[in-house]
Amino acid sequence: MKLSLIIENIIKKDKQLEFYISNRLLNLSQFAKYIKPLISAKVDKDIPVTTIVMALSRIQKKFNYVSDNFKISQINLYTELSTLSFDKTPETHQRIQDLFNQAMKTNDYFTISQGTKEITIICERSFIEKQKVPTPKFKHMNLSAISIQFHKEYLYTPGFMTAILHKLTMQNINFIEISSTCTEMTCYIDHSDLKLAFDTLHHYMLT
Repeated sequence: MKLSLIIENIIKKDKQLEFYISNRLLNLSQFAKYIKPLISAKVDKDIPVTTIVMALSRIQKKFNYVSDNFKISQINLYTELSTLSFDKTPETHQRIQDLFNQAMKTNDYFTISQGTKEITIICERSFIEKQKVPTPKFKHMNLSAISIQFHKEYLYTPGFMTAILHKLTMQNINFIEISSTCTEMTCYIDHSDLKLAFDTLHHYMLT
């Protein structure tokens, strides 16, 4: 197998690595030293670092990562939210369902996320502070959300959501929760990071 094809396969198996190399964020010499043992093992002979660097340089020019091209249709911001996570039991599930029904009557922000062992709610802080709820295993009471809407064509674009998350991660923004639907992704973050998150993604808004 050609050296360039081996390196491309390594890169394409790691979306984070693909992001870095396509956006020219890697020191190619250091990366070449890092993958040299793996490549040498695959071809069963010693490959010089300089040869790997030259191959990486050629490959880097071929990558055109989606993060350079994507556009966001709309950004919505929500503040004064809270999130609480519980062990998933029939009793807790029923109580949360009751809270959801109550929030819908008053048009309060309320979402539910369920796993096999846990159940998480995200709702307006003023709403949950008035309710009696089971003791949560985790809670965050200073939550905000940035909701990104995008065109349905991106459903077939590999790496689109990863590109958005990378933009925010590079600003050292921590994700408390993440949720998505067909054409919308919502990142729940500490309120102190909300302005930075918006400023980071606003550049990619459709105009």
